[in-house]
Amino acid sequence: MNIFINTLYIQLLNFIRIKQAVFWSIVFPPFLFVVFSSLFSVNDPSYVSFILIGIIGMIITSDGLFSVGSIIKQYYNNGTIRILRKMPINIVVYFSGILLSRLVVVWFSVSIIYLCAFLLYGYLPTSSQLFRVFLASFIGIWTFSFIGLCFNFINIKLLSNEKSAINMIYFLLIFTSNAFYPVDMLNSKISTFANYLPLNPIYAIMRSESFSVIIILLWGIIPTTLFYIFYKRLTITR
Repeated sequence: MNIFINTLYIQLLNFIRIKQAVFWSIVFPPFLFVVFSSLFSVNDPSYVSFILIGIIGMIITSDGLFSVGSIIKQYYNNGTIRILRKMPINIVVYFSGILLSRLVVVWFSVSIIYLCAFLLYGYLPTSSQLFRVFLASFIGIWTFSFIGLCFNFINIKLLSNEKSAINMIYFLLIFTSNAFYPVDMLNSKISTFANYLPLNPIYAIMRSESFSVIIILLWGIIPTTLFYIFYKRLTITR
């Protein structure tokens, strides 16, 4: 338990010290919500709730894909993973502390967005919606973190950055999903394709819509299993 708490504390402290990370995770999402809601909710007040959930999904996706994987790769490059493998600690517990630190950041950012929605539009979420957002954020951070970890572990021995590939995945997920508008109203084929990706089912959970439990489970299990295999096969050379 001490390892878990200490990891959580250290990761949050490191996050606060990185101004760029604070901007993209805490400052930019509420700004984006204010801009989109101001532009498109004039004739459709229900869009406030829609884009609010859309921005939350973007936060979950970006934080999961870009944060955890880069941290672990940095640990490899500076020799921290080598030390961790020789220490009598449960690596799952250690990584869980890192994942929880990202969840704390996500929840803090989400609370700011809800505050903006209340101050600007008097919007108040129901307890049911808050529970669904809480559940979806856990599922999303877990899924996208392990997807990011897999991409970073594929070429972990290279000093090159995998962010270009992860960026492509991020934008594919966002612009084929129901983040900004219901895609099925514009293109049913893209919508069908997006429903097999992990983000749309997460949006469906937050919006209390129907979704495939099998898709959620597959995207939660497969990247986690691949990461475990990559980690076990990793040869520490530093």
